[in-house]
Amino acid sequence: MPPLAVSAALSVVPDAQGVAVPSPIRASWLVIAFGFVVALLTLAASGIGIAVMSVGPLAFLAATLVGVQFHYTRNRPDARIAATCGILAMLIAACLLAAIISHTSLRFGSPHIDSALSAADLALGIRAPAIVLAFADYPAFAALLSVIYSSAMPVCIVLGLALAVLGREAKAWEFGFCFTFCLVLAAIVSIGFPALGSTVYHGIEGVAGLPSDAGNFHMATVDYYRNDPAAIFDLAKVQGIVTFPSFHMVMALLVPYALRGTGLPGWIAMVWAVLVTISSVVIGGHYVVDLLGGAMTWAASAWWIGRASR
Repeated sequence: MPPLAVSAALSVVPDAQGVAVPSPIRASWLVIAFGFVVALLTLAASGIGIAVMSVGPLAFLAATLVGVQFHYTRNRPDARIAATCGILAMLIAACLLAAIISHTSLRFGSPHIDSALSAADLALGIRAPAIVLAFADYPAFAALLSVIYSSAMPVCIVLGLALAVLGREAKAWEFGFCFTFCLVLAAIVSIGFPALGSTVYHGIEGVAGLPSDAGNFHMATVDYYRNDPAAIFDLAKVQGIVTFPSFHMVMALLVPYALRGTGLPGWIAMVWAVLVTISSVVIGGHYVVDLLGGAMTWAASAWWIGRASR
């Protein structure tokens, strides 16, 4: 989506109480609409169908929440209810569309870019495999990193809802925009630039001291959508398969940024973010350059929000 289009959508408008706040709401739904079009195109081009009984209930829930948001925005203004339902609908829609785009586009057979990502790491003077192997000497900590890695998405969803429920609607919508923009963008980038991940590319799977699926948990899913002629998009067959840019890095920055200035919660979020960053390499199999790409993606979304606020 062109930067000017997003910037135009990030206008300052009054909320339900008549208070002027930066509203990324329209921009978020523009991103969702754009993601919806891309998802339809990838489905059509890949020839992969959808398991309606799997996807349907989630899509229906998101649509219902949008209806409730509209009602409490237009008919019975209540910023808190509208934000809570709208944020949840937005996060569900973004996750669903990103999953469809990133998984069905695997059928296109785009060449993996692991060699380029690995070379970029070397140019930075960092080797992701060395980081992974270093943490294999500490099995208990590696197990903790596995839990932290899996917590990233639930933490983001809970935080987005908490901000809305607690009446911090402006911050909730800003959080929702950054989440949606970065996730959909990462999925679209993966269409032409898929990668297997550092752990698989460097052949260090199954290292003693690490969880058995560290760095290669996604390979069965990649093989299914890339090679199985009978593949159908099913939420039961979805994994985090986007390597560059790292959305885990985005989430590691989103949470402490949203909790900035909150005292203890903010400090806890910063510690959690450091652990998520480390786990992205050790458990997620990311290259270090993936993390830099994720950080830049988040920074772009935060910059747009900050500019709209001013």
